[in-house]
Amino acid sequence: MKSIVTQIPGTFINIKISDVMSGSIGESSSLIRNFFLQAKKESPTVVFIDEFQALFSSRDGDKHSTSGSGDSSLIFTLIGCLDDIVTWNSNAGPEFIVTVMAATNEPWAVDDILLRSGRFDKVIFVGPMSHHGRNELLLNLVRGINTVPVDINLKDIIKKSAGFTGADMNVLFQKSCCLYSDQLLSDIQANQKTADVKQQYSRPFNNSYFDKVFNNMTSSCSHEELTDYTNWGREFQSKIW
Repeated sequence: MKSIVTQIPGTFINIKISDVMSGSIGESSSLIRNFFLQAKKESPTVVFIDEFQALFSSRDGDKHSTSGSGDSSLIFTLIGCLDDIVTWNSNAGPEFIVTVMAATNEPWAVDDILLRSGRFDKVIFVGPMSHHGRNELLLNLVRGINTVPVDINLKDIIKKSAGFTGADMNVLFQKSCCLYSDQLLSDIQANQKTADVKQQYSRPFNNSYFDKVFNNMTSSCSHEELTDYTNWGREFQSKIW
């Protein structure tokens, strides 16, 4: 999402569950309408709805969904807002376009009425990263380290992280950094003399810390989940980019 926002000029409006569900049903519907009114007022705008299925899941429920049944009033409020944006975009001109996007890890749970033309009619599956993608992401993260010596074999980490998502790669890196920081702190506590402390800071940040994390970490997207996404994608093939 961050990469998309940086490439689209204008205002970014992030609609979160906590924002919408903070009041009664009537208040929640009003909040949604206000977000879209703001989007038109501050256009060009990107409206992003996170954890989409939690707010707008199928009204009938779904055997695969953990989100339960959606609320009809919220769903129809959103439909009205989306239809209004279609009219706005056709009249406002390209410099005042409002783009509406949403993210979900349960696409099958979203009410079908929202997946029609003029609404959320384009679906993009963002799955595990490619070999190249993981390499570029990790390379950028490692480049940000400039206070300690680094001795990392990227190829080994990329090989072991096959199937990891972007979020997984970030967690892998952050946990490895935490282990390295804990090791440095332990070294300092064990060596109170200044000369020894300086010497311990020469300990490199290397693959051993990543390996410890790998021992207790797997991809957040299992083979079964990938199969579910693939099957759902076949069902809605006309909507997949």
